[in-house]
Amino acid sequence: MHAKRLSPTERDQLRRQVAPRRDYLGRLVARMEALGFPETDRVRVAAARARDAVEGILTALDSVEPPAPFLAHYGPSEPIARPPGVPDAGTADLPWVGKRKAGRRR
Repeated sequence: MHAKRLSPTERDQLRRQVAPRRDYLGRLVARMEALGFPETDRVRVAAARARDAVEGILTALDSVEPPAPFLAHYGPSEPIARPPGVPDAGTADLPWVGKRKAGRRR
């Protein structure tokens, strides 16, 4: 079995099970640091390794996630072709795509 063969539901379920453990281990290491555990303490070192290993699981799980199908056809953007001698106006030539300001309500 390979991680790439997991269904999206299985990957999501695994992520939901592993993420709380990572969060717990992160809080544990932070508490150990706050309490003054030495960096060479075996328990603190083991907790930090466990936290990093669980983070590695989540990172590996994200790396096998297939790209979004609706983004697959997008490539790098190309600059707008301008006739020679016409200066670049920045975004002034582009259409407005934001929200309109709310008018005053009476």
